Amino acid sequence: MKCIGFDTSNYTTSVASFSEGKQINIGKLLPVPESAKGLRQSDALFHHIRALPDLTSELIHSVGCGADAVAVSVSPRRAEGSYMPCFLAGHTVAHTLAKGLGVELYIFSHQEGHLAAAAYSANSQVIFHTPFLAWHLSGGTTELLHCVPSDDLPFRVECIGGTRDISAGQCVDRAGVALGLQFPCGIALEKLSLE
Repeated sequence: MKCIGFDTSNYTTSVASFSEGKQINIGKLLPVPESAKGLRQSDALFHHIRALPDLTSELIHSVGCGADAVAVSVSPRRAEGSYMPCFLAGHTVAHTLAKGLGVELYIFSHQEGHLAAAAYSANSQVIFHTPFLAWHLSGGTTELLHCVPSDDLPFRVECIGGTRDISAGQCVDRAGVALGLQFPCGIALEKLSLE
């Protein structure tokens, strides 16, 4: 089965293909003005719309146009009121591609994408079949999650802990900006720590 996926989070435009164990991921960081501490949603949406045609073309050139399914993240979390306009860019392209190919469109949250990516990168797909705890540490989130596999969703997710103030990702980015690094600062700060 070949699936094409889209994620348009606040700082990265991502397209991917997964087929019989082979993965191709293509991503592009959105341009953040020097010394800025982020992007407005309208600017993120604009940059995603500009990046998606080229990234999608690059992916299709690599894997071909056909797919058995299309998947997309449409919100930060699978929760009432969880919304960011930047996800509309990926949703629009994914919806159009799925309709054009006549295949199913699978809707996910960005958080579910983080959880699945962690499982795949750790070669621990077994967690898709058993309850588990996960720390979700990202730009806007520091949460302890209780995840239970589900028939109709990847997992049912309940937040059972976390921070009420600055998230781990915000702390990293603020430290990086204070050091003069380009936002978002995670990769640059990691490289600096290894020197």
